[in-house]
Amino acid sequence: MVEIDANLVLTLWTGSIVPIGGVILYYWLFRRFELRRAKHQEKKAAYKRFLRVIPRTVEVLVDYVSLMKMKPPNPGDPQAATAFFTQVTTMQSILKSRRAIDIVQESVATKPDVDNKQISREQVLEMARAKLVLEAGHMVMSGMEEVDQCVEDLYAFELPDSVVDALDDVMKLYGERAVKIYANLIGEALGTATGDDTMSWMRDWDKALEALKGEIQEDLDSM
Repeated sequence: MVEIDANLVLTLWTGSIVPIGGVILYYWLFRRFELRRAKHQEKKAAYKRFLRVIPRTVEVLVDYVSLMKMKPPNPGDPQAATAFFTQVTTMQSILKSRRAIDIVQESVATKPDVDNKQISREQVLEMARAKLVLEAGHMVMSGMEEVDQCVEDLYAFELPDSVVDALDDVMKLYGERAVKIYANLIGEALGTATGDDTMSWMRDWDKALEALKGEIQEDLDSM
């Protein structure tokens, strides 16, 4: 009868199980690290997209109202065209839109036939403004859709309470501005427009957005 050396068996068993256990542990830790890194990159991309989209949308919202509130050019003002183009080209959303730039360039190149009274300089400017309003309106709607999608993407992640609170502050101000703009447009049409609080709102907006950026960075650093 063959005697089995218990010590030899134990040595062989432990000698094989330890390397196998080490490989399994290494794989588990590596896999966990890869999953955390992928999640970090996905969240970082979602944060980055939101912080790119929402300031751009707010910028268009503000410029849209400015375009709507522009006064018709005075036929007796020789500087009417200069004032119009100066005001339009200070709007960042207009400068960033290829289509809007084309509209401005087209209106600059248009030569009103003053002698035959077919079209006046003032009509050219008003047509340009109307086209810019339509373009800005399109950008506003597209931007709002992007913002909604970005917020939905962010809430798919497990966000720290500090980020949620800062995000809520930003979205509250964003919603207030959209409602205020709508109310002002209605007021303009009815002749009951309220005062312009854009500057004070922008200060609150910049502060809230910077606070959110800080909370987002802390969240990413902690991952």
